[in-house]
Amino acid sequence: MSFQTPIPIKEAVENIHNRKYFLPSIQRELVWDTDRMELLFDSIMQGYPINSFLFWEVKHQNKKEYQFYEFIKDFVEDIVEHNPKANVDSVTGDFNAILDGQQRLTSFYIGLMGSYRKRRYRARRGKISSYDKKFLYLNLLAESENENKKYDFRFLQPEEAEHKDEKTFWYKVSDILEIKDPNDINEFVYNDGITDPKTAFTILFKFYRAINETPVINFFLEKSESLDKVLNIFIRINSGGVELNYSDMLLSIATAQWKEKDAREEINLLYDTIKGEGFWNIKKDWILKACLYLTNIKDIKFKVDNFNHKNMLKIENDWDNIKGTLLRTMQLIKNFGYDEYNLSSYNALLPIAHYLHNFQTDSGFITHPKYKDKRKEIHKWFCNASLKRTFSGQSDTVLIRFRRAIQKHEDFSFGSLKESVKNTTKNMTFNEEELEGLLEIEYGKKLTYPLLSLIYNNPEYDIKPDIDHIHPRGTIEHHDDWDYDFWWYPNTIVNLQLLNTTENIVKSDTPFDQWFADNHKTEQEKYDFKTRHLIPDCDLSPEHFDEFYNQRKETLLERLNEILN
Repeated sequence: MSFQTPIPIKEAVENIHNRKYFLPSIQRELVWDTDRMELLFDSIMQGYPINSFLFWEVKHQNKKEYQFYEFIKDFVEDIVEHNPKANVDSVTGDFNAILDGQQRLTSFYIGLMGSYRKRRYRARRGKISSYDKKFLYLNLLAESENENKKYDFRFLQPEEAEHKDEKTFWYKVSDILEIKDPNDINEFVYNDGITDPKTAFTILFKFYRAINETPVINFFLEKSESLDKVLNIFIRINSGGVELNYSDMLLSIATAQWKEKDAREEINLLYDTIKGEGFWNIKKDWILKACLYLTNIKDIKFKVDNFNHKNMLKIENDWDNIKGTLLRTMQLIKNFGYDEYNLSSYNALLPIAHYLHNFQTDSGFITHPKYKDKRKEIHKWFCNASLKRTFSGQSDTVLIRFRRAIQKHEDFSFGSLKESVKNTTKNMTFNEEELEGLLEIEYGKKLTYPLLSLIYNNPEYDIKPDIDHIHPRGTIEHHDDWDYDFWWYPNTIVNLQLLNTTENIVKSDTPFDQWFADNHKTEQEKYDFKTRHLIPDCDLSPEHFDEFYNQRKETLLERLNEILN
């Protein structure tokens, strides 16, 4: 490994654009946001060091031995986050792969030649029109108001950059690459209606030199043709880093060791598919953990030793089945009514996936009526684990216990899984105090839906039901003899139910006794509704909410004790 002659940023970016720089499969993808990118450009303007880079020289004759990826130029949050696979067949001569410095180089590439799209607040995920396309601009007339920056770099939409005043003139950063002669800068600032040409010239000339002339890309070049050596270098320089977390590093190493399939492409595809099902907060490291767990690899901890050649070969050979299992698992849990807003632990899905992968491979299991009782049993266990927070903290030990129980019985048994953690800190039995505590869970919390779903004991829905206040809070008047805590109770589980969307819209904020009488004319209809929703046989007017609350609380406690214990 030798230190090379530094080069300016313009040359580095052009090398990316001209396909002289690629990313090896061991590199993770872009994680820097626009704030970090703006700060990077500010740093090079101020002459701050941006640390050295590490390149790996790949000889022309060896280019097909490894998998490489292109740099992302136009990033779109949620949609275009993956680097495209590089077709190196068309590349003539040797090229460099980036071992250290990908985030910085990608930031320069996006800022100087590309764009960055971010989703507007509350806009729909996954729809391209929900994401504003922004380019990097530099204000030539004033310093940044952000105390962390001196120069005002910002990602803006073109219409935002049109704003001009005495202290604002937005210069599109990519235009700096078109300036061939510093004299062009002088001509630009004095012919474009800029209010303070002197300040604009000073800032723009400094930026021109920082990008086009100053050799700030200091890099070492590794020429070894051994992938093992390159992997060791990569681990050594990244294992202590902050930006590349341990999961990212292990994903990169695992990806580099697959032989027949393109692991990065396969994992990205599965990751995108799961997100597309509504689980937007899924992590790729969970997919890797699932690979270790489903293939019965003894140690499922995230450490380099577990991502060895032997284990990666086992996972690669079983990948199609693993992928199918995880998709079936997500579909099952979605049928139970879960999504990113009420799923408290993805690790809780792994024992279910293990059962489906190793002992229940029937594709009809997710929906066929003959498996309804087993699906109910899985649902009950899953709700129990969620409510008991069984997978909080370090969960590897409890995951191994559940896996052993499933393997021992070759079945998913609620009783045997509970028994496997009976005498541990992760036991799944609720005492009386804990059951009462469940009924204090509030509307809007992640555990609200799992608890109601368990109470209703009907886990499968064509359309996910709405969570509704039985007595709308606005209809309940505070009683002088209520203490502060009791006034809070209308927002807890005791006053919540599951309604289909149509029922919920019709009910709205109508007092419960009025809505109930108007929409349930016969005694049978009234009986059926009360039975389904565990409504006590008492005065249902808002004035008697305390009586309703106390009676329904007792009914719910009996139901939960029966189901869970």
